[in-house]
Amino acid sequence: MISRLIRILLGAAIDGIQRFPLTAIALVLLAVIANLDIADLNILSRSVSFQTYTSLAAFSMASLVGYLIMDSRSAGRVNQNAAALLIGLSAGSLVWFIGDTGIAEAPFLAGLAGAVLVGAHWFRGTSAGFWYFVIRLLFAAGLAFIAVLVFAAGLSAIFASLDYLFGINVPGRIYEHVWAVSLIAAGPLFALGRIPRDFDVLPIIDGSNHGIAGLRLLSDYLAAPMLAVYALILHAYALKIVITGDVPQGQIGWMVIGYGMLIIFFWKLMLPLQEVLTVSGRAFLRFWPYVVVVPMGLLFYALWLRIGDYGMTPDRYFLAAFGGLMSIFAKIEKLAAGCCTIDGDCPAAGKFWPLGREEYINQ
Repeated sequence: MISRLIRILLGAAIDGIQRFPLTAIALVLLAVIANLDIADLNILSRSVSFQTYTSLAAFSMASLVGYLIMDSRSAGRVNQNAAALLIGLSAGSLVWFIGDTGIAEAPFLAGLAGAVLVGAHWFRGTSAGFWYFVIRLLFAAGLAFIAVLVFAAGLSAIFASLDYLFGINVPGRIYEHVWAVSLIAAGPLFALGRIPRDFDVLPIIDGSNHGIAGLRLLSDYLAAPMLAVYALILHAYALKIVITGDVPQGQIGWMVIGYGMLIIFFWKLMLPLQEVLTVSGRAFLRFWPYVVVVPMGLLFYALWLRIGDYGMTPDRYFLAAFGGLMSIFAKIEKLAAGCCTIDGDCPAAGKFWPLGREEYINQ
């Protein structure tokens, strides 16, 4: 089983290297540096080593964005590599000189990860094509993670068995090397090889598509009920604050942001599926802009208290920015969905937004 899995991983990794060579080089360099750190052979200082990690991570994601932008436009290999190198070096340099640019690493890298999702449809394509590409891309990433998890866990189990059954001493660092190579190089390279080559395939939204049926089950019977329960908890907590006059707990902002991120993710996931969703999924699409009002108010109230007592911090700034964006999304959806029925029919959407409801939201 392990040998067959290795062949599958190797084949997909080779495809990824051939298609995205600069991205693959950055990932391999990351794995090499990580293994040098594990073996205590890294000659770089701790601060320079951290800069190297973050810069290479930024380069890998940004170069992949460049590849996807050019590949989706059928550009030649020279142009693809040139765009990937330019965008990758720009992002990597910004992170390397982080003290001079004032950029925060974590949100910048998160933004680059989001850019990977939209790179192939940057100012091109359709909303349906973009949605289906992202679904297939996330599926490829999930498959890569599972495959690497099985691979690394399998090798670790083999080493542990040799140690336990035969008394063969396997140093603990061997396990660290296995997991470092698997998570930093093997997994991402496998995922690169599984990135769809056809960017504009349109999904068949009906019961005959097993993938769509799985997403519908996830949306109707897991996501919508789970988010409804989460919303009830946050509303009950807000009511408790009103009644008792208690100050919101310190982590309430991150709880609300987590809820908001789940709302946005499943909103975008469910929107093209509204024709095949049951009542729970359609109710979520219809009413989520109203359900987030109280949690967003709770977030801004907590931020107002914390900033007043302790001042502004980067974390509070990002919480406020996300809350503001979430409020804007909710307002847009209220306006766009005001002409829609619970069945998802929006005949007048074009009168409100030139591109129609779904096109407008995706833009």
